[in-house]
Amino acid sequence: MHEATVLAPGASVVGSIDELVQALGAKLEPRQVSIAGTVVLLPFPQLGPLCRKAWQARAADGFTPRFETAQQCANRLGGAMPGAGDITFDLASDHLTAQSLLESAGIESEPALVARLVERAHLLAQPAAAAGPEERFAWAASCRMALAFDPAGTPSALDTALSRIAVEWCAASRYATDILFGSSSSSPWECLFTLEGFHADPLLSSLRTRWADRSVSLLWTAQPKARRVSVAGARDAEDEAEFSTGLILQQLALGRSPLALIANDRFLTRRVNASLEERGVRLHDETGWTLSTTRAAAQVMVALRACAWNADSDQLLEWLKSAPELGLAPTSELERVLRRQGASNWREFVARSPIVAAGLTPWLAQVEELRAGMREPRPLTGWLDATRCLLQATGLWESLRADAAGAQVIAAMRLAPEDANAMGEHHAARQRWTLPSFTAWAGSVLESHRFIAPQPDEPEVVILPLSQLLGRAFAAVVMPGCDDVHLSASPNVEGPWSAAQRVALGLPARADLELAQQRSWDNLLNGYACQLLWRGTGRDGEQVQPSPLLRALQLAGSAQETLDPRVTQRLAFLPLTRPSPRADRLPIHSISASAYEDLRRCPYRFFALHQLDLRESEELDEELDKRDFGLWLHEVLRRFHEGAPELASNAELQDHLEQCAQSTSLARHIDPAQFLPFQALWPNLKKAYIEWLSSGQTEATSFEAAEKWLERELGAFKLVGKVDRIDRLSDGAPLLIDYKTESVEKTRRRIADPGEDTQLAFYAALLGEADPKACYLSIGERGDVREFAQTQLLWARDALLDGLRGDIEKIQSGAGLPALGEGVSCDHCAARGLCRKDFWDRA
Repeated sequence: MHEATVLAPGASVVGSIDELVQALGAKLEPRQVSIAGTVVLLPFPQLGPLCRKAWQARAADGFTPRFETAQQCANRLGGAMPGAGDITFDLASDHLTAQSLLESAGIESEPALVARLVERAHLLAQPAAAAGPEERFAWAASCRMALAFDPAGTPSALDTALSRIAVEWCAASRYATDILFGSSSSSPWECLFTLEGFHADPLLSSLRTRWADRSVSLLWTAQPKARRVSVAGARDAEDEAEFSTGLILQQLALGRSPLALIANDRFLTRRVNASLEERGVRLHDETGWTLSTTRAAAQVMVALRACAWNADSDQLLEWLKSAPELGLAPTSELERVLRRQGASNWREFVARSPIVAAGLTPWLAQVEELRAGMREPRPLTGWLDATRCLLQATGLWESLRADAAGAQVIAAMRLAPEDANAMGEHHAARQRWTLPSFTAWAGSVLESHRFIAPQPDEPEVVILPLSQLLGRAFAAVVMPGCDDVHLSASPNVEGPWSAAQRVALGLPARADLELAQQRSWDNLLNGYACQLLWRGTGRDGEQVQPSPLLRALQLAGSAQETLDPRVTQRLAFLPLTRPSPRADRLPIHSISASAYEDLRRCPYRFFALHQLDLRESEELDEELDKRDFGLWLHEVLRRFHEGAPELASNAELQDHLEQCAQSTSLARHIDPAQFLPFQALWPNLKKAYIEWLSSGQTEATSFEAAEKWLERELGAFKLVGKVDRIDRLSDGAPLLIDYKTESVEKTRRRIADPGEDTQLAFYAALLGEADPKACYLSIGERGDVREFAQTQLLWARDALLDGLRGDIEKIQSGAGLPALGEGVSCDHCAARGLCRKDFWDRA
């Protein structure tokens, strides 16, 4: 049970807009005041048009009272605009004021502390404004006493300091609504009506007290009606979103419009919103969404992050792709070069760009010039001007101005020249800011604003919070998110203060929030045909329960089960057959060991990756993996063997190998921090390799070449490839060595069946000498180096050549290249999305 609300003397209870209008008329007639001088303060602005329409229907030929919120009334009366240093509820300005206040208090103005101070000040500003200009000093004194002693706990000194600064800031600020507390001789109205919403507004209460002789209180209480409540449980968030969309579409198909969609779970509501927009439903979202999530805000933030000195290649590409004036063609060419070289570090890439990207050098110079203009510290107004110039130079400024969200981004960040100059009034804005601090400020500003898209004519679905159902007419209401996470029995209170402190500060207690939520819930159940949904599984897979409010409704037997509105469609099964293209019109001029291995494993893979030359885009990922370690090791060993001193001791060879490792790391621009996991393996591996080399376990007597590129003509095509290392035996025969950093068992399996070992046999054929030897050299991470020789190399080479010639002839003759879909090669195949293996007919 909730306590009944105590009505002020002369208060009227209303349950509809028509009753509100009737109560106004009944109260105004004996007072003999002019209708034009009557003001009705509403809890939210959407009620204004409804009330005016109802009044005009009652008295079409007369004046209409002013139906408006307290803020709208203050603005109309010319309430004082907050100045520099006042709380403005605009984070662009309040962030600067909070920064100055912290510095004045001797506290470092870190972004996190600034955000905490602004958050507390915005919470306390409501009771401060409600106190009025004459009682604000007394309110501040009460707050100081409450913060000085808290029997419930001992907060930290920093936490207490932030709260005290917030109180003093709120107490010293001017508010536009102060004009509503004018003197008796300059009353802003002849008669004041205040409509209390579900959440008590301390400002309305103060105004009723201030104008007791000419104010009337109106309290909204939903009148009980025959309940039309349906409940449905969903499996998870996606199922709940689909269920909600189906219910809305079902109601619209029955001609019931407009509908209300309660934004109880913002993530799920956005999902429903997107589904309805795809189906052409006219929507109006009164809650909006964070401005930072819009495309316009993302373009601005991408540009700022790309100008940082340590921006990576991905951030630069993201910016360049969104900047039309910089050109799509050079950006595409730059991306191709970056991905081909794996150049994730932009600074290092630009440093060597005249060599690796000579054709892009002039264009890169233009890009770097734009970035250089955003490098030096400057005042905030300087950053705003520089950001505007950057957006203009990249062709984004006009598109932002023409876009509804873009225009709001410009206004929120004060990017227009006149707005930027006005920011110079703040002391913090005149200090020198770095680009990271300005970027953090811009991100906070965009996070604090909400974007509300333009309203369509006669929307079919209106998205709104539960508390704003008051007085609204909807054919039906759909409310997802009725679980104990999103509709808790006890709403969370904002701020770090104890219950006793909240009372002294003038903030609502938890019991007040619970009562407001219960009144909103009762209004929903009593006034609308509503369909409530909840889900049993949260986004992270955790189990959730129905909200206690919903559970009480179910236990009372006041709700019926909702039938699933989604229609099951039976689709005809259209299986795909395995592709088997012909490639006789694609000549094969050369083939490598890896290409031929792909042909043997899966002909379709060879067709897609080598004949069509399709390639996956390389990821610009700074994280080093085992493949990067293998490439690094190949380069280290090449340098080592090409420059190894003769008749050197093991210690000298290890020193030389270490020097090769360091020079390779520098040449490949490897970050030591990212290479640390592999660097930990290097000492043991280095020692083991030198010991193996000096132990006489290898048959080789001399080193000949490393990473050697070879080509051999073979009729209409040629063999090509790079051999890791070529040594010479005592009899002059070559020894082909291929390094492997994989597990020993995997390397052993390679030579188990000579007919399946493509790589060594291919290298032997590529070399073209009469009696070569070949082996895999396993260089294990644990420091073990082992040699696995292919003992039947000549037979494997001849068999491979015969098979290779036959396979090429068949392809050129028009034989099919089927997708086999067998073995582990399919697990990480780049062509799997083309062959559509997962959709084949397995019959």
